[in-house]
Amino acid sequence: MLTVKDLTYRHSKRFGIDKLNLEFPKGEVISIIGPNGSGKSTLLRLIAALLRPEKGAIILDGKNIVSSNRKAIARQLTMLPQTHDSALDFTVRELVEFGRNPHKRKFAPFSREDKAIIDWALALANVKKYEHRPLFSLSGGERQRAWIAMVLAQRTDYLLLDEPTTFLDIVHQLEILEVIHAINQQDNRTVIMVLHDLNQAAQYSDRLIVMKDGAVYQQGSPEEVFSERMFAEVFGIAVSIHEMDGKPMFVPKRLKRRGKEECTSLPIPSA
Repeated sequence: MLTVKDLTYRHSKRFGIDKLNLEFPKGEVISIIGPNGSGKSTLLRLIAALLRPEKGAIILDGKNIVSSNRKAIARQLTMLPQTHDSALDFTVRELVEFGRNPHKRKFAPFSREDKAIIDWALALANVKKYEHRPLFSLSGGERQRAWIAMVLAQRTDYLLLDEPTTFLDIVHQLEILEVIHAINQQDNRTVIMVLHDLNQAAQYSDRLIVMKDGAVYQQGSPEEVFSERMFAEVFGIAVSIHEMDGKPMFVPKRLKRRGKEECTSLPIPSA
């Protein structure tokens, strides 16, 4: 169990997280959603101990990891940030091998178990056929799957992903989400991710956490969270809610349009 207790963090005078309390049971896929600037990525970085809270604790299997060293944390949870260097001069396999570093001594060769785990991660992320290709030669979706294979190779119970589908076209977004689903189903890995596509979050998650202004507005199953009221109060839009494959999805309604007279009264600047 991963538990956040009274977590407090101040990013600036205008934004912070104050006394946040959350629980992340093992084996679930949990998506953190909310408007830009609501604290989603900040929360994820705090959980990963990449940011140090002013107050509070992050309890992982009974131990507060806020004071743990980085290598010890990396054996328990791993985070894939939103952006990473796509021009690294590594092959896919060399990248994935980095995932084993927390589990071995510096400069020690890879054991038979390490190599088996690397092969398993390459296969599960569906990049085994690219293992000897340079990372920079891959498409965006292929490259993202290679990075996911690297964090898979760490073999941690908790996998944190910050917007794993950003900058990808729709087919590659769905490929990444299917890989994440397979990780959870086949390996019982707990996945905590930030997603901007709310319908995808509902389709692929067991639970949603809705953030607004650095606080948790609501959490629960997609069916519990998706409501016209939530979309109005958190995102400021009117929506209709429908069901698809047993999961809710929303369709936004058009924003209030400006009247013709209001538009024509606006002067057009000269070139």
